[in-house]
Amino acid sequence: MKRRLATLAAFAVCTVMTVSMVGCGNSANKADADTGAEKKAEETAKAGDGKQWDYGSMADTVDYMELVENVWGTEVLVPDKELTIGFIPKALENEFWQMVDDGIQEEVDKINAAGFKVKLDTVSPQGETDYEGQLSIMTDMVNKGYDAIIVGPITDSNCVPGIERAQEAGIPVIPIWVEFKDEPYVDICVGSNAYAEGQAAGEFFAEQIGEEGGQVAVITGIASNPITPARTDGFSDYFKDNNLDIEVVDVQNGDWDRSKAKDVADTMLKAYPDLKGIYCNNDTMAMGVVEAVRGADKLGEVIVGGTDAISEALTSIKDGDLDYTSNNFPHYVGKISLVEAVRVLAGENLPENITTPVAGMSSENIDMPEADIIGWKDIEWVREYSK
Repeated sequence: MKRRLATLAAFAVCTVMTVSMVGCGNSANKADADTGAEKKAEETAKAGDGKQWDYGSMADTVDYMELVENVWGTEVLVPDKELTIGFIPKALENEFWQMVDDGIQEEVDKINAAGFKVKLDTVSPQGETDYEGQLSIMTDMVNKGYDAIIVGPITDSNCVPGIERAQEAGIPVIPIWVEFKDEPYVDICVGSNAYAEGQAAGEFFAEQIGEEGGQVAVITGIASNPITPARTDGFSDYFKDNNLDIEVVDVQNGDWDRSKAKDVADTMLKAYPDLKGIYCNNDTMAMGVVEAVRGADKLGEVIVGGTDAISEALTSIKDGDLDYTSNNFPHYVGKISLVEAVRVLAGENLPENITTPVAGMSSENIDMPEADIIGWKDIEWVREYSK
């Protein structure tokens, strides 16, 4: 079990997001964020006390960047007390979750530099199949009375007992990229829309394949994780919804694992010699597929795409090997999670789902800074709002 202590404040949440290339990890959420969020935000900005608004008249799903631009601004009120926030990723061995953690840590450093006292305790299970270990970590944080717990559930069920115990103890739990709308109900979610991530990948593959069409395949993550079917369906549905002559001829499980994805791709390339592309539910598997395609001497012939924009994937795109990744900006999701955690702990009311940016990354925009892509504005941590 990996453990890291650091000063920080955080409280994050679930998933639903839209952007021309944005996505969310809802179970099977195919809905984009409400395009009328901006107008509704303006209508409700005057309501309530100070900067606390009634979101009852707004859409359940609201884009974070629109809220900052049209309602909140960049100032965030911090509770005048010491806070301890727990973060439980799926596994810190995965660079994606390291980036989320780094984003949270970066904002924690800033918030403490502003004179506050916030401690982040990041504790990781042994791996992305350590279901019981992740639950045990959450239970321990609940028993220790943490102020809030951010978690990236391995599945939509393994953390349920821990969430229920936290709720009984009055501790906010923020699931990232997995939404709980029934039992137990978690009423705040932050993250990208996994279905939209798949759609963005589908759009890129369609542009590259062209009107002649052809065969493509998908290598998926762990089946019990709701992100898996959402990304897969988003990719496949793009071709159907746009009446394209592109057929998904094979869908195989890669369990988020690089080596397994390589083996699966080896088999696919032999079974479908005319295959024009392979989309993977994450970049770790996509890098394994790149190895398989290189081994078959088909680099540049078979399109390879992934999701998450880990550093190796971005470097591979620059090198001309990997063709594409759906970037859901994990570093910034970590930062946004912290912002929303602090807002909740300061007593603000929030929309049920706050969506975060997504953008397709390829050779066309690989050198563009992420902050410029999403239009990020730095947060100002304050004890009271400016008048």
